[in-house]
Amino acid sequence: MSNRKIIIGTRRSKLALLQCYQVIAELQDVSNKSYNELIDSEFKLILTTGDKKQETPEAGQLNKNAWIDKIEEALLNSVIDVAVHSGKDVPKNIAEGTKLIPIGKRSIPFDVFIGKSTNDGRVKFSSLESATIGTSSLRRQLFLRKFSESFDTVDHRGNVPTRISNLDKSSNLNGIILAAAGLMRLNVDIEYEELNQDVIVPSALQGTLVAQIREDDTHMESTLNRVVDDNTKLSFVIEREISEHLGANCNSCVGIYSFIKESELHLVISAISPKDMRQVRLNKSEELSNIDVDRFLSEVKAEEKFEELRDIIA
Repeated sequence: MSNRKIIIGTRRSKLALLQCYQVIAELQDVSNKSYNELIDSEFKLILTTGDKKQETPEAGQLNKNAWIDKIEEALLNSVIDVAVHSGKDVPKNIAEGTKLIPIGKRSIPFDVFIGKSTNDGRVKFSSLESATIGTSSLRRQLFLRKFSESFDTVDHRGNVPTRISNLDKSSNLNGIILAAAGLMRLNVDIEYEELNQDVIVPSALQGTLVAQIREDDTHMESTLNRVVDDNTKLSFVIEREISEHLGANCNSCVGIYSFIKESELHLVISAISPKDMRQVRLNKSEELSNIDVDRFLSEVKAEEKFEELRDIIA
């Protein structure tokens, strides 16, 4: 049995570390059982520009690159072999000379509502007639306001435990919105309600973990391919391509979600203009057995509604 060591770069947050543990544990298990290889690991905790400015007034002005910049530097300088990211947080333009690989099966891609704690339990989203809801995401803010004109949103930042603690201390919040995948990976034991694509269309790649490697590191690529799930990879290719073609960024209100149901591939894209709240929604589906990804993507981009989506995001 052969041995090798992989050095993984990650941010310092608890969630980022748990994501790395999940990836390496799966890789070690598969490599041991199916490839007769023992994999050891070392984690390099890296402080990014975003981490330095987190919970400051500047945080809201940062783009996605700020949260992975120093990790990419370490990767390109061969300080680390691979970086692990939450897919939805990876920017459109990653460092030249690197590439992304989706890892494992996608977790729950939806956002969830956590209501404020009361004497009768936590506030229920399904019972809200009017509400003030905390979230720093423009996508979540506008989809909530579109779902109900009686919903108001306020900026709400911090890591998951901080957000929940601040919710229960707040005098004006009825609830907050978080990603289901993050709660699951942190093993947070709390009552919540899942908000599917009829309420808030998920961000592209939400719930997906991705590895970033040097483009010429074919050995690492072949190793990581051991834990690539075909359905997750299909959604990864579609959602990232659509996001790039739309020119979406962290300041865009757009949800992109592809999923497989009853042997069909379904794609939902929806955008809302922050200027006038105009919403455009594009739905497309096709039998999975007939799918040609390039053709499917070309057909989506050729639709009239796709151009309307681009106009809203521009």
